[in-house]
Amino acid sequence: MNTKIKFVALVTVLMALAHSAHAEGFIRPSLLYVSPTMSGASTATGFGLAVGGRFGPQAAHELSFEGSWVKWDESANYAGYAVSGSLKYAPCLLNYRYYFGQAASATRFYIGPSAGFACTTASVSAIGPNVNVAVSDSTSSAAYGASLGLVFKLAQKVDLDLGYRYLFVKGNQVTIAGTTVTLDDAKAHVLYAGVSFRF
Repeated sequence: MNTKIKFVALVTVLMALAHSAHAEGFIRPSLLYVSPTMSGASTATGFGLAVGGRFGPQAAHELSFEGSWVKWDESANYAGYAVSGSLKYAPCLLNYRYYFGQAASATRFYIGPSAGFACTTASVSAIGPNVNVAVSDSTSSAAYGASLGLVFKLAQKVDLDLGYRYLFVKGNQVTIAGTTVTLDDAKAHVLYAGVSFRF
């Protein structure tokens, strides 16, 4: 059984357990600002969407499945050719959060780990005299991280979510124009802002 199938099976089981614990469901879209630690990589913006539930005394526990997307671009001129490249990351994470304070509080602090996998797409294009080519390849690898943040109650069933996540994506290999390229481990600091709609 490969990593993705195991991950989906685990998500299904944990979500079922959360449901049996009378969880309050939610959906949370978010915007991301990503600062990678890799040399030469620029900051980027992205977006994410989480679905899950809160359960337990004071709704202190939260489980969610989150998918997100972010892209880094680089470009340069080489021997008269305009060469550009990009890396697209799409992490799929199972998140756990522990909330401090009372469920009815206007503001709550939380911490929690994340684990899953990330789909990575590497693309390269070159434009020059009699040349206009673009090639890409995709792979997937393990991803994990940890988050902390604050939740502000905006309405009875609506929360503003502000936080920070450290994310690690394991390096892997892709094949570009017949050449095997090794992608380094990706490490990034992620700031995010989202709105939770509870139901």
